[in-house]
Amino acid sequence: MVADGYSRRHADRRAYIISHWDLDGLSSAALICRAYGEDRCKVRLSSVTAILLNLKHFIAKESVKRAYTDLYLLDLNPQQDSAYLVLRVVQDVKALGIRVHWYDHHEWGDEFKRRMSELGADVVNDTDSVTAEIVMKKLNLPSEYSAKLVDIATDDDRFINRYELTTYWRRILKWFDWDVRYRALESFKAGDLWPKWAQELYDEMKYGYEKLLEKAYYSTIVIRVSDEVSVALLNNVDRRIHAGDVQAYLVDKGVVADAYIVVYPNSISLRSNAIDVSIIAKELGGGGHKGASGVPILASPQSTLSRVILILSSNASRSH
Repeated sequence: MVADGYSRRHADRRAYIISHWDLDGLSSAALICRAYGEDRCKVRLSSVTAILLNLKHFIAKESVKRAYTDLYLLDLNPQQDSAYLVLRVVQDVKALGIRVHWYDHHEWGDEFKRRMSELGADVVNDTDSVTAEIVMKKLNLPSEYSAKLVDIATDDDRFINRYELTTYWRRILKWFDWDVRYRALESFKAGDLWPKWAQELYDEMKYGYEKLLEKAYYSTIVIRVSDEVSVALLNNVDRRIHAGDVQAYLVDKGVVADAYIVVYPNSISLRSNAIDVSIIAKELGGGGHKGASGVPILASPQSTLSRVILILSSNASRSH
């Protein structure tokens, strides 16, 4: 991996990165590693719900926290149920003299953003950008390869799907587990956006992926939660298929609704081109974007689903 000019300007700095595992998170982490240099960067990939756990992992290891000058959190939005504890850990990290940078493009609450800034953290929460773009601008990384990473991150995160490569990576990262995600990160750091091993994995799983999309389609029911709003509901969806792919597959099959609710074993995905689903997600301790958000399972999938539909129905009634 060839370090960017940033590394030469800040040769005394070392980065510990906690980043989301999707294309935007991987691209963001790869950009920072290429900026700092391979031997001055460590990445720990994370889900959104594991932010606090991974922060604790960082600060609990004496050898780890003494080795790094900068802590980055990338493409991860704070969760309501752990926000106070996250702030406490960030405060402890800052007390060690470590710079804290949190770059994200999901919807945040104003109070959390204000308190992070009061702690002296470098916070950029820009919903008009993807996180990789924020990183590229903040670290001044204008290379052609940086632009390519931002491009595929944008293509995936906004579900534009201009490139087959984007769809392939989305499916591989969702289908397989952490080992493959770290392997993808290493390829991105090395400047290889589509290694041979990735094509082999995609060829291995694409048939199974398509079959699960077909299964989800046949299990879909469409209900009306109000006179104005219809919902396509999918229960017990396999966690290995992406909710955006599910929505696109249903639309292609003629199943058109105002919102799509995809119920996984441990979470619920809300997607819509007509309703701000981030409002619903926030009420239930989740978050995301206006068109695509997630909700953690509370007591049970069905009880959480009932609350989602109730809130969706109430918001639909208030907005008409």
